[in-house]
Amino acid sequence: MERLTRFFMQRRTLFWTLMAGIILFGFISYVRMPKLEDPAVPVKQASVVLIYPGADTHTMELEVAQPVEDAMRSLPDIRKIKTECRPGQALINVEFNIEMPMEELEQHFDMIRRKAGDVAMLLPQGCYDPIVVDDMMDVYGIFYAFKGDGYDYPEMEKYAKLLRRELLSVPGVKRINIGATRGEVLNVEFTPDQLARNGLMPTQVMMALQSATKTIDAGSINAGPDRVSVDVDHAVATEEDLANLLLDTPEGKKVRLADVARITRTYSTPQRNAFYVNGVPALTFAVALENSAIVPEVGKAIDAKVAEVMRRFPAGMEAEKIFFQPDKVSDAVEGFMLNLLESVLIVIVVQRCDNRIRSGSDCGSVVSDIVESRHYPAAYFPRRIHCGHGYAGRQCSGDNGRHSC
Repeated sequence: MERLTRFFMQRRTLFWTLMAGIILFGFISYVRMPKLEDPAVPVKQASVVLIYPGADTHTMELEVAQPVEDAMRSLPDIRKIKTECRPGQALINVEFNIEMPMEELEQHFDMIRRKAGDVAMLLPQGCYDPIVVDDMMDVYGIFYAFKGDGYDYPEMEKYAKLLRRELLSVPGVKRINIGATRGEVLNVEFTPDQLARNGLMPTQVMMALQSATKTIDAGSINAGPDRVSVDVDHAVATEEDLANLLLDTPEGKKVRLADVARITRTYSTPQRNAFYVNGVPALTFAVALENSAIVPEVGKAIDAKVAEVMRRFPAGMEAEKIFFQPDKVSDAVEGFMLNLLESVLIVIVVQRCDNRIRSGSDCGSVVSDIVESRHYPAAYFPRRIHCGHGYAGRQCSGDNGRHSC
């Protein structure tokens, strides 16, 4: 160490050149490095969603959830499996051991998909293929409330999807989730007496509805050297089409559906989730960023893109900012850098103090007290980065006090 010191003392130009290079590269690294207020926390968990329309809870448990759960239990590194069944659907949560390396997590997710695909052939007819959800580690740090004064839910959802498509083009944006939506449904209400007077049964109405909304592969025809596909439009595309749907009676007559049933357009009930801002219904608009993203810079780009897109929307549409992680990260990073600069300056000043500070312990105590006093205002808004810096500053100050003063 002494020889290295003597080497640079004799070559001061080289020393200052290296110092300037280190400072320059450090500044560039600070600008380009990802910035987060908290580190990403890995979630070693996945979910399997099972949907079987019309099945009761008992059927869902025995015929659908049980085979899938048994297949999941054959996977390695399983810590816990939890299954929730309700009419028509089931949710299986698969949690892995916390000791499992992160490098193997994606491989285990692939094994879940393969197991779910293998067991799909054993499920009852009419049950949908299992859906594997393994993106639980995404943190939605940007949260908007999408409101539309005078607009209904379908119109707000249409414009929210347009905004999502525009924001997905911003570099650093990983995923956008739109929530609190309400889908529209067409209700067909009839009574047995109405159908009986026309010689119809409820099953005939159900079969007619299924046939009218079913997608049909009509094949293709040869037109000389070309092969042209044939498309068949749906018999039901609007509420009026559904009302004019013809039903065949046993006597060979044709009856309009609207003559034997009441057709209404409503929202799907019950409403599973709702979101209100000051009593006004709104949609949730959550944005997750890439792990390598520079959060403050991506936040500025998102802000600019939202402002640009909202100017093209009709009057009354508004995207209100509820939580904005880039602002929190910028405040935390700026506060940390300010505290760090103040601590370094304090250490330099105290090291140059006069001989009135006699012992190293006194010097370290003075530095620690001064540095710690800077953190008192931050106690009202505590952050992990402040706490870590305060501890590091006291250690640094104490070491310099013991060795330098």
